[in-house]
Amino acid sequence: MYDFNVYLLKLAQEGDVEAQYQLGCAYRQGRKTKRDATEASVWFHKAAEEGHPEAMFNLGEMYSRGIGVEKDEGIGFYWYLKGAENGDSAHQYFIGELYRAGQGTEKDMTKAAKWYRRASLGGLGIAQELAGKCYLHGDGVPKDEIEAYAYFNLAAVKRESAREELEELEKILPTTARLKGQQRSRQIQKQIEELHANKKKKPSR
Repeated sequence: MYDFNVYLLKLAQEGDVEAQYQLGCAYRQGRKTKRDATEASVWFHKAAEEGHPEAMFNLGEMYSRGIGVEKDEGIGFYWYLKGAENGDSAHQYFIGELYRAGQGTEKDMTKAAKWYRRASLGGLGIAQELAGKCYLHGDGVPKDEIEAYAYFNLAAVKRESAREELEELEKILPTTARLKGQQRSRQIQKQIEELHANKKKKPSR
């Protein structure tokens, strides 16, 4: 006999979006109920249709991997993308990776670079590093060593590999270019801080 959270089920049935998402998690993880991926997908779908980013991302994974639903990478990508548009920097970085690999969609480095930049504004180090690499090699964006320097400079605080990229660039860039790169880093950092401040002002779900 499983001890199911009746209160959560009641809220979910009444249309509470967060409860629907949490119920999906409960079914998927077997938390206070029997593990049931199909039932999890039902509740994730309800929450996703109401704009819940985490539910969208979970649904994307379930379709992409065929968990509780028939596998369909195209539908999976659709929900991943919806989640990224409404979600956090980790989701946005992941969409960049899907575009880079052509998984569930056509390979598109221009879109991958766009999502890396967007995730960079959430302060995600790996996204900043990949944005820097895109600019360094002209992959999906016009080649721009100053822009590459700026993103590597931001990522270097968190990632050793980005520090190494930055050091290599510093060997070849003249002082004026490095100063421009540092100035550009400060501009991006200001955007990050402004975005973070705006998110804090928004009421929670």
